[in-house]
Amino acid sequence: MNTVTAYIGLGTNLGDRLGLLREAIRRLDQREGIRVIRLSSVFETDPVGLTDQPDFLNMVAEIETTLPPRTLLDSLLSVEQSLHRVRRIRWGPRTIDLDILLYGDRQVKEADLEIPHPRMCERAFVLIPLQELAPDVIVPGTGRSVTEWLDQLAVSNEVRRTDNQFPCRWGTRDEPEFLGHRSSTAIRRCWNHVDEKDENRTGGNEKQCGARPDGGGV
Repeated sequence: MNTVTAYIGLGTNLGDRLGLLREAIRRLDQREGIRVIRLSSVFETDPVGLTDQPDFLNMVAEIETTLPPRTLLDSLLSVEQSLHRVRRIRWGPRTIDLDILLYGDRQVKEADLEIPHPRMCERAFVLIPLQELAPDVIVPGTGRSVTEWLDQLAVSNEVRRTDNQFPCRWGTRDEPEFLGHRSSTAIRRCWNHVDEKDENRTGGNEKQCGARPDGGGV
């Protein structure tokens, strides 16, 4: 089977948030056909949509998988269920949320599965951690890179990097590598997006990053 690089968005705002992220990553890595390769920094973010709820912790995992998109989604849902995810309210509180953001260069549009994730290009809490791992990856169907999409967002302090971080390279026996300590141009740009308020940037998106179906998720 061919191996595909995919990016998974993780979010939580209930219970032991950091512990839930760690456990979700561990369980994801144990699933057949999935290997967790790298992890972004962990960010604390204001809730979107339904604002009367606790702040979220968000991050992105880079994985290698031999699973087709639908089977990968089923694996993510199984991990969510094992961590007591209950779906009651759209954009409501959740113990854990796992979303397929990108799956190689594939585009998928089905009743309950869209890849790229239909709202990822509108969400700073998705693009900022994703840019740490894949700044130059083109979002399929848009002709723009992750960095170019992030440049269009007027990002303020609703996305805040936390002091609690996982090693960038998951499961390695080498010296742990933390993305927040890198000095690459891409990462410096990422932190600039978090810290600065550039009033000259606009959100005029002439190319959509997916549609906007009803349902929960990012």
